[in-house]
Amino acid sequence: MKKRKVFPYKVISTVGLSVLLISSTVLAEGVSNNSSNEKVTRNISDYIKKGLLSEQSENRSGDKNHAGDKNLYDLDKEQIKKFKPDEKVRIIVEVDSPVDASAMSEKTKEKEFKIKQDKVINNLNKTKKKIHIKHRFYTGFNGFSTETEYKNVNEIKSIQGVKNIHIAKVFQPSMAASKELVQAQKVWESYGYQGEGLVVGVIDSGIDWTHKDLTITDKGKQQEKWTKEKIQGKFAETNVNEIWYSDKVPTGYDWADDDTDVIPGEYGNPHGTHVSGTIGANGDETIDGVKGIAPGVQLLAEKVFSDYGGGAYEDDLIAGIQHAVTMGADVINMSLGSDSGWVGEEDDPVQKAIRQATEQGTLVVVAGGNAAYSTKNYLLERSLQPFAENPDIGTVGSPSVSPFALSVASYENSKMHMDSMKSTTGEIFPYKNQADKKLIDVLEKGKNYEFVYVGEGRAADYVGKDVKGKIVVTKPIPSIGYRGNVTFQDEAERKGAVALIQVPPADLPDYPNVDFSPYFLTSVTTSKAIGDDLISKLSKGQKISMQLSSGVYVDNQDKNKMSSFSSYGAPYTLDFKPEITAPGGNIYSTVPGNQYDVYSGTSMATPHVAGGAALLLQSLYNKGLSHSEETVLKSKIALMNTSNIIMDSNTNNTLPYSPRIQGSGLMQIQNAITTPAIITRKGTPLEQAGA
Repeated sequence: MKKRKVFPYKVISTVGLSVLLISSTVLAEGVSNNSSNEKVTRNISDYIKKGLLSEQSENRSGDKNHAGDKNLYDLDKEQIKKFKPDEKVRIIVEVDSPVDASAMSEKTKEKEFKIKQDKVINNLNKTKKKIHIKHRFYTGFNGFSTETEYKNVNEIKSIQGVKNIHIAKVFQPSMAASKELVQAQKVWESYGYQGEGLVVGVIDSGIDWTHKDLTITDKGKQQEKWTKEKIQGKFAETNVNEIWYSDKVPTGYDWADDDTDVIPGEYGNPHGTHVSGTIGANGDETIDGVKGIAPGVQLLAEKVFSDYGGGAYEDDLIAGIQHAVTMGADVINMSLGSDSGWVGEEDDPVQKAIRQATEQGTLVVVAGGNAAYSTKNYLLERSLQPFAENPDIGTVGSPSVSPFALSVASYENSKMHMDSMKSTTGEIFPYKNQADKKLIDVLEKGKNYEFVYVGEGRAADYVGKDVKGKIVVTKPIPSIGYRGNVTFQDEAERKGAVALIQVPPADLPDYPNVDFSPYFLTSVTTSKAIGDDLISKLSKGQKISMQLSSGVYVDNQDKNKMSSFSSYGAPYTLDFKPEITAPGGNIYSTVPGNQYDVYSGTSMATPHVAGGAALLLQSLYNKGLSHSEETVLKSKIALMNTSNIIMDSNTNNTLPYSPRIQGSGLMQIQNAITTPAIITRKGTPLEQAGA
């Protein structure tokens, strides 16, 4: 009889008093000021409410687009529309398995599965429906994926040997001070853990592995799981021709475009590089670089988003998950999904792949979603209440609803990274770029530019003022005229200004996003206090000139709050989802081309947890635990048990946010490492026992 390894945690089982605790203040949550489209002036909200109520009664799904945010997690319309007969669809064909498959070795199973698949493919080709095989699957289930016209689906399903067919769903991306919020810095200093020897698979839009901050620590290189020489043998075990990239990102594959180039192309998405920086970048923060939660880890670039746009097909996701597991991933990060997820593996092969990854000792961390709750409308400063006949407001996304996934909610970062300028007297002026037009791209480094105040920015405000080659400062009328009004921007360009600074009116947040289309002139926003002080000095005749400077961190006015976009649970099964919270609002990280940007979303919260889980697993492995299902599930429980409950500032911090939005609370990595015991719910499967 094999001797069972003793787990370092003492396990305490308890009977839950209730399945779900709902705070009475959940529906009273105020609208965040993160986005310029989340708030309008009070004098128009009542006016439009009647129309919105009427619209919502006709279409109760509501419009959850959070315009202005870079990381949306909207349900892909392809998943809910009816397909036309001639429309091309991606399908996953599940094939019958040999009766004794469970007793076969992996090598024999793959051989037998391929024989079964080839028979189906040959029968399919006999119908004159020539197909191109996208992926073959041998782990977990027997099958392959391909594309065909929708009208062929039923005929293919009737072919001998076909067990089932799934139309592949399409998934979308979900998007310094944050390390202190989750105790990463304390773990580095107290225990020396930075993820050395561990591997994190990043199922995303690819990784720019040439980024200067995506390097491995010296200690990480000494203990790295994969060296260029060692990994060659592993390549022989896979069905694709991977290549070596670097010590930080040893390998990966572009499953969407079927090649080995995992760096996002010209039209690709920077999302995966941003996520990777949060997990494990090793940059110099003193010069605007990024250091992730676990800078000693290695990363796998499992690219599932095409360089040519669109979402990620679930067969590509499955291929990426299985490849990451084959390559020894300790943790997988999935900052993607679709809203209001359905729980169950019958019609969701991705959830099955997540379970199988867990069974092989890989913890899968998934974004909960950015859909807030189903009745939230971003045009009002207060949301509408749910309808009596349909009180469910949960939108937590798939595949995070899988019992085996660790579902992540988003909390606001305490600080926000801003670019800045510096005056000739040494004063620092933080600002927020708008769209892709950045000051750094239009101003010369080292050159001072004079500021000129032009009031509201109307043509009359420019009379008698020379703005050619200078930066104009304007403060438009309140937000109804502020948003979408390009007149003052156009005027500044006509007068020869090189850029424009917009000071927000009183009814808008600091550093707002301003929705101008088109952008006539490079424009930035600032805070009300800094902007008003600048206007006061300029109005008094003071000459002010500034030049580009390094980035700075400023206080986030929404700090200590859950992010307003973070999806609410629970799914229809009343499972405890989301399960844990991490910083995801205003996260500064790496993007391709040795650049950086600030994104918000549960996509940004998820890599904090993936990095934190790597540090926890490192401590457990050092105590002698194996890379196993039991280890990763108990590490998931430890993270949930030891998190900090977040109090709701809308109640003067007297009541916590509902578990429906924060799960168990804010992740605390050091607490998880040092806890002497974990508490589980008696009689509950281990994957759900932390609820």
